[in-house]
Amino acid sequence: MSCSALGRSRPKAGCSGAEPPRDADQGLGPRLPSRLRPTKPWSRQVGFFEIVVLSLVLVVLAVLLHYEVLRAASGLTPSLVIPPRSRILVVIFAAFLGHMMQICLYAGGFWFAEHILHLGSLTGAVEGNPLDYFYFSAATFTTLGIGDVVVVGSLRLLAGTESLNGLVLITWSASFTYLSMEQFWKDHR
Repeated sequence: MSCSALGRSRPKAGCSGAEPPRDADQGLGPRLPSRLRPTKPWSRQVGFFEIVVLSLVLVVLAVLLHYEVLRAASGLTPSLVIPPRSRILVVIFAAFLGHMMQICLYAGGFWFAEHILHLGSLTGAVEGNPLDYFYFSAATFTTLGIGDVVVVGSLRLLAGTESLNGLVLITWSASFTYLSMEQFWKDHR
């Protein structure tokens, strides 16, 4: 029996000349609802190149900034005329200051990506002021991830990059603090 005899307007698999149903956007497989169908392949998403470049620039700047802060702290602390144990406080405050500057750097990157490049936005409990970017950046950098403010669009890649970078830089600070403590505790004895 032919497909037209069965009263089918669209041939079913098994009928002569029939093809499996195709998704116009995907090329193969079952047809997805439009809300689940990707509009473009990932590599062609709007802003993919821009957000990758911005992420790499911010990582490089944050690492260089951290290096310079720790280098300055290591050069300054031995020459300070304070008790050796107090020098550890200088190291901790220097690392903390460095992390605050890195968080501000990323907050500026999120603002730039949202308002200049139009690659996404902050959503959720935002109040519409610069502290929203600083708050989200601090929660992301420290991998706290509270979740009351989230990013949408291509900014999600930048948020993931900041979390990884923050984890590495905070660990670097912890290692540096440990080595400084080891040195200054020996000087104290």
